[in-house]
Amino acid sequence: MHVRLEDQHLRCLRDAHVIFLPRPLLAMDGYCSELSVGFLTRTIVPSPVIRWILHARVRHTRWNDVVFVGSDFIKVYNIGIEGHLQHIATKNDFDASIRAARVFDVEGEPSEVDLFLKTEDGPSIRSTSVPPQLLVLTLDCNDLIFLYLAHDGSGSGRFVHQTCPMPTFERTLYQPGEHLAVDPYSRAVAVAANEREIVIYSAKTRERITQEIHTDYENWCPVSSQRPMQVEGVIQHMEFLIPPSDDEDHIILLLIIQDQRRTKAIWIDWHYTSDLHHAQLHPPQPIDSTPSVSSLLIPLRNTAFLIVNGSEVKRWKDLVSGSATGIALNPLIGNPLHPGDSAQKPIWTAGASQSAALQRGGSKTISIWLEKMDLCVHWWLGLIARYCLARLAI
Repeated sequence: MHVRLEDQHLRCLRDAHVIFLPRPLLAMDGYCSELSVGFLTRTIVPSPVIRWILHARVRHTRWNDVVFVGSDFIKVYNIGIEGHLQHIATKNDFDASIRAARVFDVEGEPSEVDLFLKTEDGPSIRSTSVPPQLLVLTLDCNDLIFLYLAHDGSGSGRFVHQTCPMPTFERTLYQPGEHLAVDPYSRAVAVAANEREIVIYSAKTRERITQEIHTDYENWCPVSSQRPMQVEGVIQHMEFLIPPSDDEDHIILLLIIQDQRRTKAIWIDWHYTSDLHHAQLHPPQPIDSTPSVSSLLIPLRNTAFLIVNGSEVKRWKDLVSGSATGIALNPLIGNPLHPGDSAQKPIWTAGASQSAALQRGGSKTISIWLEKMDLCVHWWLGLIARYCLARLAI
């Protein structure tokens, strides 16, 4: 589609990625003027859509922040009294669109009580304070970015980031960045494409990352080494599993792929105390094939995980120790809150479980949240030993 642009509009659109083609045009009153035909290569009005909402303390431990991530911007809000959000800062000068976003822990995850702390008056925050968490982004320009919000004395702060270029491939399907995963204890980061290509990054120790940020080291970066790997098939999901409490040095990356019309689970593992190049890619294990693509992958403790597909939820275990076995949980069948005109039931669109720090505690139960398109939120309280869940619709 092409658009004719008047002369007074040209200056407004020159910064909006417009290709101009001069074209003389004779007006009806006999006055000859020169108009331009332009091709808009990107939208002028930014999209307000929020793709992810992440609880990330990207400023200081004392501040309870949440980050809204859009297609090409991020907004940091502080969670105040009674859950009210106070806008802190916005960054919208990225060079490309954001493909994926995750949170990287620098100081370890907070306790369950700390997750709900309100903002209170306290001692002033030093500009050299190290944030407890970093925001990790993948961009369309093939960059992996680590970012936090530094205190500058003005109250708004300034964004500080470090870029790690990713390998570039000719085919878009093979370009890493569509999938992003962070190890539960922030020892590794994995980036994957829609198909085949995976790049695994080994992280530096938390002490070294803290030191580099604290001393304002110009080339600070959480990454110490990287290794590209390949798998056969279309990558649906990618997550790091939570290792057993007696084997926490173990790092396990799980990929759910579609290959030859079958759903398969592939895992890559190594030990943090060893080199990343010792990472081993294990043969794929077929799991139950379904007519549709699974919508959610949720890691649980002891390398177990949930796969959600339609109204079916299965808990898988023993992937690392042998052959993976799946156990169907209580069916999630019920009338939708807002049926609409479609004959199809609402699908599950989001899910979460307790963090790795909370799951590795002594509790014998686990909490899982699942949300449907009709805004119905189900909270499941599960007994780990019995693999059953009691459901509460909210």
